[in-house]
Amino acid sequence: MPGDYEVGYGRDVTPPVLAEVVLQPVTGVTVGDAGEDLPGRETVTDAARRLAELGFDIEEAGPATITIRGERDLLESTFGDGVPDGLEDVVAEVKIAT
Repeated sequence: MPGDYEVGYGRDVTPPVLAEVVLQPVTGVTVGDAGEDLPGRETVTDAARRLAELGFDIEEAGPATITIRGERDLLESTFGDGVPDGLEDVVAEVKIAT
């Protein structure tokens, strides 16, 4: 099937999916309006550590977002209903690639 990858003994395995994690700005304003109030380095580092602990690969960490990679099932079970408890202090929203 298109989009599936054949791995070993004819198994079809779907590739990992990317998602953009938008971090909470320091003052609680939206990232689009944040200007100087982008998340601090500690927030970026803490968020990346927590996301890695949940099983995601960190692809890139920027000043306001982190790009993560993981299995679609893991992304949807973790973020399907929004930002889960325990991440809301560092994560504003997650945009899963379609």
